[in-house]
Amino acid sequence: MNTGEHFLHSLLTEFKTEAQPHLRSLWADVEQLEEVTDERRRSLTLRHALHRTRALEWAAHSVNAHEIRALGRDLERMLADLAHAPPAVSRVSPAALRQTMNQLTEALCSVDAEPSTGVRASETSDAPLVACGAD
Repeated sequence: MNTGEHFLHSLLTEFKTEAQPHLRSLWADVEQLEEVTDERRRSLTLRHALHRTRALEWAAHSVNAHEIRALGRDLERMLADLAHAPPAVSRVSPAALRQTMNQLTEALCSVDAEPSTGVRASETSDAPLVACGAD
């Protein structure tokens, strides 16, 4: 492993470690969105979730974690749609949000397992989330 590869590997390791609590907070936001009835609270939760999602995307970009970045963009679009439409008419279902979150979690868990190719997985899993390394 040359110096550049070693540096990128150390950045990926740090990214994975720091992203895990961030992802847990995103999960809490998604769960809260499913339960919240107060519009002010819903708006605040969406704002927090959007901020966390964008931060995760930027960090993923900096370490060439292409799949995580792409899934983050998908999640950001879903959250933006929720922010601009009342819950009753939103095109985003709780199941779709959970599916994207599951994919994001799986991508984070596998960030060290394989080199990032930028290709997104075509199949999704409804299996329970697997705990990632540093938990």
